[in-house]
Amino acid sequence: MEFIIGTLLAIIGIVITVIIFRYQERSPDVKVECYLLPDGNPSVISCTVSNTGRAEARDVYVGFNRMLPLDTRVMAAPEIGAEIIEADSPPDPQVAPKAALLLRAFAVRIPRVAAKSSVTFQIRTIDPDNQRAAEQRLRIQQIVIEILKAFSQRLITTHPESAKDWNLETLLSVQRKEDNFFTPGHFSYEKGRFSIAFITEDEKLAQAVNQDMYARYKAEFIDIYQDRPKFKAPVLRIRAADGETTVAIFPAYIGTFLDMLVSKDEFTTKGAVTIRPPVPRSYD
Repeated sequence: MEFIIGTLLAIIGIVITVIIFRYQERSPDVKVECYLLPDGNPSVISCTVSNTGRAEARDVYVGFNRMLPLDTRVMAAPEIGAEIIEADSPPDPQVAPKAALLLRAFAVRIPRVAAKSSVTFQIRTIDPDNQRAAEQRLRIQQIVIEILKAFSQRLITTHPESAKDWNLETLLSVQRKEDNFFTPGHFSYEKGRFSIAFITEDEKLAQAVNQDMYARYKAEFIDIYQDRPKFKAPVLRIRAADGETTVAIFPAYIGTFLDMLVSKDEFTTKGAVTIRPPVPRSYD
């Protein structure tokens, strides 16, 4: 009798194992990749959601951090059913109260991704002022690229040992990604929440090497940064926790400025003034 019971339990165990295996085998397996357009336009980003599993993935959320530019739209084939879901940004308002007022996370929800298939969508801000800010950002980017190329050439020529870990192309790649108005964060679906590897490990290493070299040789290579044109800082219209506002972008390596007025009476009365940068009528 004990033998029969033991045999039955063993059979039941095998059946359960087979059922679990079959279920896992037919589960979705989602990956998300986000990338820039060839021209590096900072006002738009593309993402591909791939499901290599053998079951349909439902309610896939692709999250974006940092800020939500005004009039941000998701561009995708209508049958995908992609939509933007706004949410307050994660930063703790007690720790970073100023950042919490400006930052606003959002996600793109995709209802279904069929097994063994992929869908692609774009996120872009169509606000005219944000489009002009993107154009200004690209103009500044070209000068920054010139500076980094000049720094690279000087470093290789004068300090070849220090330059052995320097990777200009990888550095320029991550520079363009960080210039983008959108920051991919995480994606989630029934299996859990996962990071989107927008910036690669090689790009992170290139950033670290650049920061080290910049700190070490900036004074020696100071002529590379001098006599460069100054630019009006790009100003974005964004959605914030308290409604619409603006934020100025001040890129590294290059001089940028804002033209704005501050009320002396308000400052005298309140002791402090909340300054929201105005959108320039022209960036010329």
